[in-house]
Amino acid sequence: MEEDEARAMVEELFWMLNEPEKYDELNRLGEVVGVHKGRKPEEVYVQFRGPAVEQVMARQWHPTELWRLRDDGILEYRLKIAPCWQIKRWVMRHGADAKVMSPRGLQEVIRKEVLAMLKKYEELDNPGEEAT
Repeated sequence: MEEDEARAMVEELFWMLNEPEKYDELNRLGEVVGVHKGRKPEEVYVQFRGPAVEQVMARQWHPTELWRLRDDGILEYRLKIAPCWQIKRWVMRHGADAKVMSPRGLQEVIRKEVLAMLKKYEELDNPGEEAT
């Protein structure tokens, strides 16, 4: 977990446990996508395909969301939010059916996470090595 991601998670957990009213004021949206005080919102653009399309279209995740279902079945989904650990986890829960198109920073965070996961599974090819 990146330092910024960990800091945001700790801050959110602090407010949740100590001042639930303040936590609600921070606008925890859709119980998945949060807003973090002091972080500049930017446009996040994700393409969804397969089963993820129906899941994403089933509800409103964020008040700034805009989406368009293309003729080829790909859902183009955009929202304005400060990239945070929740959006990373939300995108990643859709696995290969989701691809972050922008911003570049969020692409890089997810790429690093996928590479770390791949490394763990590559260890299965070397039975003599201990899993970490």
